[in-house]
Amino acid sequence: MKNPYRIKINLQRYTIAVPKDLLFVSGDNETCKLEFEVMTDDYSGFNYADKVAKLVMRLPETNTLLIYACAIDDGIAKLTLPIEAITEIGKHLCELQILDSETQAIRVTCPRFTYPVRQSLEKEVI
Repeated sequence: MKNPYRIKINLQRYTIAVPKDLLFVSGDNETCKLEFEVMTDDYSGFNYADKVAKLVMRLPETNTLLIYACAIDDGIAKLTLPIEAITEIGKHLCELQILDSETQAIRVTCPRFTYPVRQSLEKEVI
């Protein structure tokens, strides 16, 4: 498994580049890591000063909405997905939201992407 997976977002073009091999296995705890490299244009990294980043996702089976805060390290938003985010099998719909740290007003909502979760072979019924 490639870890972490780096997702690149260009706000000016409103594009997102997700690794083609992005895949998680249900139950793989503490190993499912995402990094978000957000660019304001083709050349400039996003300035996270006084901002917080959150990953918002909708689960495929129960349609449950989950929200997780990302750590910011050297201009990259990072998140290790908790077990609740990789329990349901299927494609998880997500978007990164960047908010003002004081008011929590949404400043930037990034393009949506999906990540798949497959079941472990030991859990499959034959």
